Amino acid sequence: LLLEVGSCTGTPSAATPASTARALRALADIRVRDVVLRRLVVDDRTCPACWSATVEALCGLLRGAPAGATAPVATVLALIAWMRGDGALATMSLERAAEEPGYRLAELAERLIASGTDPAIWRESLRGLSESECLDPSGRGTHP
Repeated sequence: LLLEVGSCTGTPSAATPASTARALRALADIRVRDVVLRRLVVDDRTCPACWSATVEALCGLLRGAPAGATAPVATVLALIAWMRGDGALATMSLERAAEEPGYRLAELAERLIASGTDPAIWRESLRGLSESECLDPSGRGTHP
């Protein structure tokens, strides 16, 4: 399922409870989360069909997420929606993420959006990271 995020290969496959659980566990790891965000921006997966497929996949994950596991996927969805210019979806997603206080990327996203920061600044910061930096276990991991 996560491999389909940012993909333009057509409609996402039907999510199973097992694939949803695996994807939610993966997004809880900030290394995976950051690679997903980076790939969407840096690997030029910004065509409208890619964004739509990504939003659809993330909405499906969020719908299937149990309490206590929504902040990572809701935050990624909020950031994607913000970069697409969909403020309503970004706000609703951040409200879901806020149900689990302390998720730092959600707090950062909320501040960026509330302050009117141009999403281009976020994109440039992601472009400044290599995938290996996202995956570097030193100083990073499963903590929000």
